[in-house]
Amino acid sequence: MRIIITFSIVFFLFSCSKDDEAYSSTSNTYNLEHEGLPNPNIPSDNLLTIQGVELGRKLFYEKMLSSDESISCASCHAQANAFSDINRFSTGVRDQTGSRQSMAVFNMAWNDYEFFLGRKSTYA
Repeated sequence: MRIIITFSIVFFLFSCSKDDEAYSSTSNTYNLEHEGLPNPNIPSDNLLTIQGVELGRKLFYEKMLSSDESISCASCHAQANAFSDINRFSTGVRDQTGSRQSMAVFNMAWNDYEFFLGRKSTYA
């Protein structure tokens, strides 16, 4: 029993040490006006960073975020199908069929609302 307690204390002390490397974020700005497109409306308190975009990509494909860890956003918004669902009704966790088809995900930087009928503001 003493060995387990000693090991736990040593493990705890080493896991609490500070990292030598500080977090830094690299700005990822858009300037699309030269392409004939308006710049996206990015909130000033949530600017894009390269690390944030990489995290978003990982979360989009992460199945652990679903209630039973079986599907990810990409399960319905398939990249091979232009980030859309080819099924008439999308299939969710436990293979339950929904009452709608998942909307195609494109140009999200310019969308002010999400979901069908715009029920959720992206800035709320």
